[in-house]
Amino acid sequence: LVDRDPLLGWPSQSHLRERHDTLGARPDPNFSPDQTPCVSLYGDSFTWSDRVSDDQAWGARLGLKLGCRVANFGVSGYG
Repeated sequence: LVDRDPLLGWPSQSHLRERHDTLGARPDPNFSPDQTPCVSLYGDSFTWSDRVSDDQAWGARLGLKLGCRVANFGVSGYG
């Protein structure tokens, strides 16, 4: 709890950098983080795909189907 915003409860910037790419999205090992995304996802832990690895997250799987990077801005475990 020490590493959270006292008002919003969101993780600190240092915590977010550990699990996010330079855009603030979930890393996608299928595409370069420098590649411009063709789709962005926003939502809760279902969007983030909480219980699977980065390459198995549904945003990463969608990216493979579309042939472009999908930026997943879901929030894991909020609330």
